[in-house]
Amino acid sequence: MNSTNWSRFAARPILVGGLMVLLAACSGGGGAPATTTTSTTTTATTAIPTTTATPTTTTSTTMAPLPDNAADYAAAAFEAWKSGQLDRLHRLMTDDAYQVLASRAPSGDDKWSSAQCDGAAGSTYCQWHGAVDDLVLRVNNQAASSGDPHAVIEARFQ
Repeated sequence: MNSTNWSRFAARPILVGGLMVLLAACSGGGGAPATTTTSTTTTATTAIPTTTATPTTTTSTTMAPLPDNAADYAAAAFEAWKSGQLDRLHRLMTDDAYQVLASRAPSGDDKWSSAQCDGAAGSTYCQWHGAVDDLVLRVNNQAASSGDPHAVIEARFQ
């Protein structure tokens, strides 16, 4: 045998021994077979739906639109007064007319009749008959037909 073949045969036991040491170290050294544990983690994700709609809220400060004719305007002022909606009442009436109604609270004893409205010279007069007195509201026709605020320009009890 030549020296080249001999070194190749001499290296084999060293390689085999090294592999056995390596296998023993990987198996835990106790002769027990190596075990492999596999763990799987699953994560669920729930998408939160988005919306582009703007939420609406109705509050006590939301006021109905203003009427666009004199009779409806007077009726809206009368109903606002009877129900205690003073903000709406003030929006419907001039300051002087508002002060007349705001200074007299409605009563269950009033027993108001339906309104009777008549037009004259750019104004409409609407009258309610009550058990104690009558209420007259004067509405500016032009302001009412335009849906402007403060179209009730006069209020009086008689």
